[in-house]
Amino acid sequence: MWLGIDFGTCNSSAALLLDGTLKRIAEPLKHDYCFPSSIFVTAQGQILVGHAAEHARQQDPQRYCHEFKRDLGSDTPYTLGNCQLLPEELVTEVIRKLKVEADQVVKGRGMQPLSDAIITVPATYKAYKRKMMQEAGITAGFSQVELLEEPVAAAIYYSRHAPVEEGEIILVYDLGGGTFDATLIEKRESGYKILAMPKGLPNCGGKDFDWEIYQHLKQQCSEALGRRLEDKKDWRNKAIVGDFCRQLKHQLSEAEEAQVYIPIGDGESYTLTRQVFNGMIEPLIGETIDCCDQLVRSAGLEWGQVNQVLLVGGSCRIPYVQETVEGKFGRPHLLVDEPELAVCLGAAIGKVTPLQLPQPPPRQLQISHPLSSAEAEIINQIDEAFGLSHEAQNQEATVEDCHQPSISQEDDVLQQINQLFS
Repeated sequence: MWLGIDFGTCNSSAALLLDGTLKRIAEPLKHDYCFPSSIFVTAQGQILVGHAAEHARQQDPQRYCHEFKRDLGSDTPYTLGNCQLLPEELVTEVIRKLKVEADQVVKGRGMQPLSDAIITVPATYKAYKRKMMQEAGITAGFSQVELLEEPVAAAIYYSRHAPVEEGEIILVYDLGGGTFDATLIEKRESGYKILAMPKGLPNCGGKDFDWEIYQHLKQQCSEALGRRLEDKKDWRNKAIVGDFCRQLKHQLSEAEEAQVYIPIGDGESYTLTRQVFNGMIEPLIGETIDCCDQLVRSAGLEWGQVNQVLLVGGSCRIPYVQETVEGKFGRPHLLVDEPELAVCLGAAIGKVTPLQLPQPPPRQLQISHPLSSAEAEIINQIDEAFGLSHEAQNQEATVEDCHQPSISQEDDVLQQINQLFS
């Protein structure tokens, strides 16, 4: 039996296939199915996860952290009280909590603790991040861990619950709390086939929308509140205002205008309209549409050949997202039930759903001169990060790959690659 896990930027969730029925794993405090991807370390060194961490945050915000999924791969630890924890260690604690709660479910049926997990990852993850996620699952207590791209998991879930005609092509548009992923699947007689390697954006999601509201609020609020929000040491008030920004975003999915009262200092109100909010997020949503365009082209298709667009992820509840996708596609979109849970539910049934994944084209690094020890070490890092093979040949050094890695100034390995081949 496999536990399907969706580790998200904002929230994480888990599910398993139990006696042919999908069983969602409930968070122990609020009894819903979303575990905040949050950590709080108490003065005694106890690690709290999920809503327990959220409740404890106001005691001492410096012992609290979230959104660490975006920092996976960084060697800079978070300092939480007297503890220093790397991003992958924080990920491990969230996965461990999900396993503990899932084990309670199967224990109640007289079964042994779960040993196998399918953990979903963004389509943009390189090999080294995938390896970190897999290792986090092992450290959390699983003996066997497999990985699955988030949009692929969502496609699996949809394919189980909706009738699709053979030959139909579906674009999965997955906009979550911190990332955007997209994939194309085609219905085949034997199951489903992924038509092109999934594409995505690593920093585009609900948290980015919250940040846009936060920046707008800072410009509109009183001078006194603005000074508090500019104070780097005032973690508590920043957290309070951040929560209100998220509330506003949620309210604007239902109303044309929303208002919150901020109980800081003398207290003040902040009002935001849906129209202004739409303008804030328009560039980011435009990037997701561009990403989908690239995906469709990479599959050798035209938009007119895509039969359906499936929206998953909590951020797809935003009306502007739905309107923009419909405007591009020219027909009504499909929004799955429980869009926040579609990924973990798809992962839970991933082992029993026939799905043909595309094989990435062979990648070869061709090198024209004997390698020094320093260069050899860099090549080894390239291999690990991108899954490349290398051969010494009598020609100029080139990287042949239809999905070439981008050169990032923030990544030491890629900087070295750039220097080596300059």
